[in-house]
Amino acid sequence: ADSNYDRRWIPNYGVWQDEWLSIRDLFFSFGHSLDDDDCIDRTWSKTDCYFGGSFDIPAEERMRLDRAYCRIDRDGLRRCLSPENDEGGKARYRVLRARHVSKATSINIYSPAGSLVHDDEGSTILLQS
Repeated sequence: ADSNYDRRWIPNYGVWQDEWLSIRDLFFSFGHSLDDDDCIDRTWSKTDCYFGGSFDIPAEERMRLDRAYCRIDRDGLRRCLSPENDEGGKARYRVLRARHVSKATSINIYSPAGSLVHDDEGSTILLQS
């Protein structure tokens, strides 16, 4: 669901490489391909994190993680997830031009009540067109 489906996705997205591989494999298990060459813009084998500037941590202090990190190609991911991209015109899903109406009021608490629910059967989101 996206009320602005025709607009370009602006934010940059990143993901740990092991998490991306799990997402990619899950999509593949449902018969949908998320090709790394189309969806991943760049991969770093190690990740540098900077937490300085507060709590007396120097701004230039770096923490190096031995964990690969990927930058998502937002345009490539959007193309891969677009129903128009499916072969033979048989989309596995449809795009709803709508927005969700829930607002977080606390951790896992949303208003209006019932507008966003996560339970053992999945997630339910109230939409407005």
